[in-house]
Amino acid sequence: MTDYEKFKIRHNVITLGKKEYDIAIDKFVRKALKNKDVVSIYKIGSIRYPGLSDIDLIVFLKDRPKHFSIKKFSIKNLSAKEKYMFMHEIFAVPDSMGGKIKLLYPIFSLEHLGGKKYDFIEPETSDFIPFFIQEYVKGYMSWPDRIIRKGIIDEREIIPQVYATKYSIGIYQKILGYSSKEFERKCRQYIKVAENLREDFYKTKKDERDKIIIDLIYLTKEINNAMFFDLKKYLDKNIKTKPRTITLYLGFRPNIVVFNKHIDYMEFLNIRFLPSNFSLICKKDLSGAFNDEKLEKAFEKRYKLIEQYDDFIYKNNLGRFMMLTNMKSQFNITSFIKKRVSKN
Repeated sequence: MTDYEKFKIRHNVITLGKKEYDIAIDKFVRKALKNKDVVSIYKIGSIRYPGLSDIDLIVFLKDRPKHFSIKKFSIKNLSAKEKYMFMHEIFAVPDSMGGKIKLLYPIFSLEHLGGKKYDFIEPETSDFIPFFIQEYVKGYMSWPDRIIRKGIIDEREIIPQVYATKYSIGIYQKILGYSSKEFERKCRQYIKVAENLREDFYKTKKDERDKIIIDLIYLTKEINNAMFFDLKKYLDKNIKTKPRTITLYLGFRPNIVVFNKHIDYMEFLNIRFLPSNFSLICKKDLSGAFNDEKLEKAFEKRYKLIEQYDDFIYKNNLGRFMMLTNMKSQFNITSFIKKRVSKN
């Protein structure tokens, strides 16, 4: 039985109208388009539920921007109400990657707000697999455990987080299909409850709403674990078992995915106990690593995109904006571990 009393919920959602979102977006877009480095601006998704929805903007910049900075365009410069609507910084992407961003991150809805228009390349199923393995396991699987452990729920943050699981399920289904009719039923029920939560949020009594949110957190954990083990079966089938070709650690609690040919045993042990989860992929490790040639090519394609994106973000000091990937094209494990140990 769920212990609802153990959770402390911050009821910090406020009532807003669609017009207020439109004004905030228009204000930001007009300012950004005046900047010499801004090539184009797109919005991800729609504002279907004002007060619950957040604003996701992608700003496409010249490949070597000189005038666009976090100091000028951080949401910290906005009013309290505008910050509430945005929730996070904008995404910065180079113009040269404009048509490829859906290969980096599966975005299902984009609205052009100004500047250059792009013809976006739509990902194939094989393109979703590297994303799902790296980004999903890294970023999306552990949050229910964290909330359950701490017992603190931020209502403003949890609503979009729970709803985002709908898209994770969609990607999983594209790649692997449902493992059983029962699991399909559970996923569909989850999506229905998550959608109804947003639809009826302001009409639902607070105590009842709290229970729905807590139940969804536990159900997210259950669904994530099921998807994780299906993913592990898929990898067991598709990754060759040649020694040192590929080292994969997923763990019982899915925290880490590592692809690295030159990792030694001690580094492997240290990685398992790192305080934060991360994943990395190294280009030279992929040759002959997979039974499926299409899968290998998808990883190689993704590596090149990450390498290009890395170069743009870090050479132009844009790392404090939101990023479409948490991956790194270059990562020194030993150096990272030594730094963490010395800090502690």
